[in-house]
This record gives sequence, structure tokens and C-alpha cells, in this order.
Amino acid sequence: MFWKQYKKQIGKWVLLVLTLATVGFIFSNSVKSAPESSAQSDTVVEVVRPPAEVILPIVGVEPTRGMIVEIVRTMAHGAEFALLGCLAFWTVWLWSDKAWMRAVIPPLFGFATAAADEAIQLTSPGRAWQFSDLAVDGAGVLCGILFAFLCILLARAIQKKRTRHKKTVNNL
Repeated sequence: MFWKQYKKQIGKWVLLVLTLATVGFIFSNSVKSAPESSAQSDTVVEVVRPPAEVILPIVGVEPTRGMIVEIVRTMAHGAEFALLGCLAFWTVWLWSDKAWMRAVIPPLFGFATAAADEAIQLTSPGRAWQFSDLAVDGAGVLCGILFAFLCILLARAIQKKRTRHKKTVNNL
């Protein structure tokens, strides 16, 4: 019993640290100047461009470099905030037994981080606050929360099935 409680405490702290590290990573990208941010995106664009130039025409879209840059930047915003939403949900799930906190804190934390992220960009040379980024960030947070919640439901279903199986085996 002691070991189970100990593991839970470690898990709580690890998730909290990972959540805060993700916020730090997001904010560290926000303080980069426009040229630094563009250079970072260009590195990814060069990797993504060849497959995009093959796939996009199949769905009837003629790819341009600007379009691919926009896709990469949007996907990056969405992905980092999905990770934040997922980690924030799991963190609150372990730290609190209150359903309202589990439902309210992760999205509020995610949206507050997204707003702060955009505000930080106002202080970075050549960067600006963009509502579209805020919307993508918020959608990413919600997708991450949904993914984390579905993982918990799946884990509970598996645990329930194992428990039923053990009872069946023990009753034989």
C-alpha cells in the first residue's frame, strides 16, 4: 500500500513539472524575434514541403510555400497546446478529486497560457498578437483535454475488465 501511494505522489509531481516545463517551452518560443521564429519554422517547412507537394494536389489544393509555412505554424501551435491541455488535465486529475476542478482548471489554465503567450509576443521584435493563434491554441488545449479524458476512460474500462476477469477466475 505504501508503494502505491508513493508512486502516486511521484506521478503527481512529475506531471506538474512536465506541465510547467511545457508552459516554459511555449513561452520560450514566444520571446523569439520574428526572424528567429521564421528560421525555426523554415527548418520544419523544408522537411514537410516535399510530401506536402505530393499530398495537397491529390486533394485538389495547389501548395505554395506560404501555405505550407502557415500549415506548419498552425500545426505547431495546436500541437504544443494539445500537449499542454493533456498534461494539465492529467495533473489536475491526480491533484484533485473534485469534478468541478477537473472540468474547469485545465481549460482555464490552457486558455490563460494561450493569452499570456500572445501577450508575450507583443514584446518580441516583429511579432504580434493574433486572434487566429489564440483560437488555434484554445482548440489545441481542448483536443488535448479530450484525449487525456479518453485515455482515463480507456484505462478505467481495462481495469474494470481485468477486475471482472480476476473475480471470474477466482470463483472457478
